[in-house]
Amino acid sequence: NMVVGFETAMPVAELQTLVKEIELKHGRVPDQPSLSETPLDIDILTYGNQHGRVSGVDLPRAEITENAFVLWPLAQVAGRHKHPVLKKTFAELWKQFDKDKQSLKPVDFEWHGRVISSK
Repeated sequence: NMVVGFETAMPVAELQTLVKEIELKHGRVPDQPSLSETPLDIDILTYGNQHGRVSGVDLPRAEITENAFVLWPLAQVAGRHKHPVLKKTFAELWKQFDKDKQSLKPVDFEWHGRVISSK
């Protein structure tokens, strides 16, 4: 899993359409069961300070505070940003996360011939 951050003026609905198109282009099968093996799964975790159901997207994503594999990289990328509902930074949320509940293990990752991370 990985998290990327960027700024856009694109409305949430348009961004959601774009990420779903990217998933399909890279082999995602529509209506595949959750947690099944997928080539690419892109989720909008946050969008500024918006919260609630915005253009069919739940913001912020509940997985942020539920899964170490979501919160840890988010805290690395946007640690100083605050969760729009909890009003704590993602770094604070990671510090408070019960890391004994879920284990994380690094994996080798290469992108376009360049090693991004390794064990």
